[in-house]
Order: sequence, then C-alpha cells, then structure tokens
Amino acid sequence: MRGCACRGSDAGFAHLDCLVQVALHNNENWNVCPTCKQDFTGKVHLGLAKARWELVRDSPQHDWERLNAADRFASALQEYALDNDGALVLFREVLEISREVDGDEDVNTLVSMNNLALLHQKMEDYQSAFGLFKEALRTQRRIMGDNSPDTLRTISNLAILHLRAEEFEKALSFATESLKIRRRVLGKDLKKR
Repeated sequence: MRGCACRGSDAGFAHLDCLVQVALHNNENWNVCPTCKQDFTGKVHLGLAKARWELVRDSPQHDWERLNAADRFASALQEYALDNDGALVLFREVLEISREVDGDEDVNTLVSMNNLALLHQKMEDYQSAFGLFKEALRTQRRIMGDNSPDTLRTISNLAILHLRAEEFEKALSFATESLKIRRRVLGKDLKKR
C-alpha cells in the first residue's frame, strides 16, 4: 500500500501489518510515516486506525489510548470509508466520555463537540450540529476568548452551517464577526493576503 509522501521507485510502499508493528513501538506512527514525517492518507490511514481500534476496543472506556483510537477511527471512517453512521457512534461515545472524564470546559471535550457537530452537518442533521457548535462557542468565548483560533474556527463553522441551512442573515452575521476578529487580531497582515 502507498499512503504517505515518500517517493521513488519503491518508496512509500509498505505492508499494513508492518506499519502496525512500527506503530506498536511508537504511538506517533499510527498517524505519521516514520520516514517522510507526513500524515498517512487513504487506505493506509483507515487500515492503521482500524488496527489501532481493534487492539484497544476492549480496554476500559476511560482509557486514554482507547479514547484516542476511537476518535481517530471515527475520523478515518467518515473521511475514507464514507461510513458516517459508524463514525457517529464512535464520535458520540468519545464526546460522552470526554465530558465525564475531562468536563465540559476541557479542550479535548470542545474538540469532540466540534468533530461531532461537523459530522452532523455533513449528514445534514443541522439541528444537532447547531446545538453542539453553539455549546462549544459559549464555552470557548468564556474560557479562551474571542481571539482564540479555536473560537474563531467555531464561529466560522457556524457561519458555514447557517449558510447550508439557508439562513443567510445569520450566516452573514457569523462570517462578519469572524472577519472582524481576524482583522483585529492579524491587523494589516490579513489585508496583504
């Protein structure tokens, strides 16, 4: 399989089982090629995510490695296997456990909220996506402030979601707010881009 940026006649090709063995010795290599240091993509990313999940799925639910593997496998399922339903089950579990273990204001929980909201948006379940994005935004504003990249990303995600839901005035409001904050934070550099 080829799933990274390695190039050359044989470079970039590897057996999935061999990549799993490398990752067992270095957790970073579940996601990143040890040679070219680029993220794995496609079938390799999906295969490694599935293998990692299979190794830890029977661990206690609150185990960090299990939680991380579930999140990565859910991302791979939606991106490469186009299995939104499978990803939905895992993303919901990750968020539930993150809330329980880390609390509603932890960065990991907020990332989980956004991941699940983005999947709901992709599946056109806009009401569920709105609820999660709005909850994340309230918490991010309170804890991180408006200038945080995470807060700005959520504001932009809400603008896109309102646009997809054909709520154009609300979309414009969030997009305008995002632009205003970005200009204030980035200053003249934004105008040059």
